[in-house]
Amino acid sequence: MTHKFLRSILHMLGMVAILLTTWPQTSWAQTGSVVQQSYQVYLPLVQTRDNFDAAPALWAAGSSQTPPTHEVALLRCTINLGTAASRIELDMFADTRYEVWLNGRSLGRGPTRFSQVRREYDTFSLGDLVAGQHVIAVLGQWAPNLRRSESSQPEVQARLRGSTGQTALNVMLGPEHCRAIKAAAWRSDPVQIHIHNILGPSEQLDLRSLPQGWQQPSFMDAHWPQAMVQSRRTQATYQARSIPLLANVAMPFTLREAGQLMPGFWVGELTAETGSAYQFGLAQPTNVTLMALEAPRQPVPQTSVYLNDQALTWHAAPGGVPDLRRATINLPAGQHQLSLADLSSYPEGWVFAISQTGINSAPPPLGSSNNPGRRMLIPELVRDSTAAFASAANVEAGQNLVFTRGATYAKPPHSPLICLPMARLDEWPMPS
Repeated sequence: MTHKFLRSILHMLGMVAILLTTWPQTSWAQTGSVVQQSYQVYLPLVQTRDNFDAAPALWAAGSSQTPPTHEVALLRCTINLGTAASRIELDMFADTRYEVWLNGRSLGRGPTRFSQVRREYDTFSLGDLVAGQHVIAVLGQWAPNLRRSESSQPEVQARLRGSTGQTALNVMLGPEHCRAIKAAAWRSDPVQIHIHNILGPSEQLDLRSLPQGWQQPSFMDAHWPQAMVQSRRTQATYQARSIPLLANVAMPFTLREAGQLMPGFWVGELTAETGSAYQFGLAQPTNVTLMALEAPRQPVPQTSVYLNDQALTWHAAPGGVPDLRRATINLPAGQHQLSLADLSSYPEGWVFAISQTGINSAPPPLGSSNNPGRRMLIPELVRDSTAAFASAANVEAGQNLVFTRGATYAKPPHSPLICLPMARLDEWPMPS
């Protein structure tokens, strides 16, 4: 009753304001004649409250209301239509990001930037849907940062609108429709991309742990628990997105250069689990080459790295990488030890590369550090035209670059981008 009364008052005020804007006003001039005057009136902006805020804030059960750094939830929402529906639209919002599929077909991602007082939901036109079961799959990502949005808690909100015959369809997706799990494939404590948290956390994904085909309607999700409803932490006003949605554009890949990442080398890591030393043997005198980074949160090679308890002479590595150092030494046959002083001062461990020739045992493999970016800076890029090739088979999907072996790279034209098949990095170290 109160809402209807307020709407009536606002309507009446609006009509009065319009009349005042257009009604000719009269006044008497000194001559006694009537002078017609009109006035311009500026009305306050009155926004109608959108009921999208009634959509439950969904997330995976078992998560804390505010995870520490980064968390990904996979949601599968099933809608059963008794009759065909027409002009269907899907409204979506997430804190912080989302990607959405309908019956296995990608719809898009979002949202746009938002604040604590205003949020904009995205609208996807689905057209007409046949009677039966339809699956909306959502990848929700909690990745707060100081530059993009004012995040408050991880959540996904969705509303389905349209009509079934003469009846309006307005469904707020809730736990009765949606199942959700916390995705173990994403690391939950990745290092921040920028030290001041203006870009958010890095994204570290192990595809082996991602449920295959989870977006597809045929995926069996009976073992997934119901989605959890988060309690509200904001009283933000919701409105439709004010800028265009992102568009998916196919990008055929023209290959300018391809090659291998440091062939003939092992890449290893010393951590608290492996200990501060790596022992190896040589069957004959051999020139051994080491490479390491002189970078933040990494030890200084000149003063912290020892081979057989002796410091090494390090030089700038060829190729123009500013903080990559290289040392070469001739070692006799027998057992040798590479060690790091004060390993406890480097919780992320120490990453290095060592030449494979003549060495009888590989170094400890790369661990599970939350800062894998430093691993990408060590390898030298060695051209090899057979390492990758561009294929036109998947141009529509924008995925037409094929890598033929592990630890390879590819470069497109007119760009410094280096593409790395990240899943292949688990093959380091690989014996020759």
